[in-house]
Amino acid sequence: MERELREIFLEWKEFELPEIIERKVKAKISDQILAIVGPRRAGKTYFM
Repeated sequence: MERELREIFLEWKEFELPEIIERKVKAKISDQILAIVGPRRAGKTYFM
């Protein structure tokens, strides 16, 4: 068990994050926005 956990941790440690893709879409932001919706991992949090 310890060996497997060590291997998993080493794989995780070597993992590189993908490059950030700058979006060309600009949204109109006003006081009337209630929610930002979209599919998972589409950049909703980054957009805020």
